[in-house]
Amino acid sequence: MGSDSDASQETGTPRSASTPLKRLRGAASTGRKTGTPEVEKSREPKPKPRELTPTKPLPIVLEKSELRLLKRVAEAVGAGFLPTRKVDHSGLESLLQHRLVKRGAKDRLSGIYHFRTTKAGTSTLLETTKV
Repeated sequence: MGSDSDASQETGTPRSASTPLKRLRGAASTGRKTGTPEVEKSREPKPKPRELTPTKPLPIVLEKSELRLLKRVAEAVGAGFLPTRKVDHSGLESLLQHRLVKRGAKDRLSGIYHFRTTKAGTSTLLETTKV
């Protein structure tokens, strides 16, 4: 029921161009249609996105107690600084947020983490000692 060859086999007569099916399909759309306007592409170059200027990161402002703690962490040798006082833990949390200190391995006996300074931490120490 779908193609022309099926219809010619059922009725025995070929379909002519005047049948309603041919009129609905229209002419073959293999070539360029006549009467359609040509769309002109603009020859102007596209604007380039604005380049972002690199900005310096904001300086990290540390309190005196945080600066003293950072010095103690930098002076620690071996596995790193092992905080023993509760005050050290709260100070190390703020240094962790600034990414000046990184947490190392956990101590097997006490279950407390060792801490070491990062490159940003050592550069901050050098900047603050110059002033």
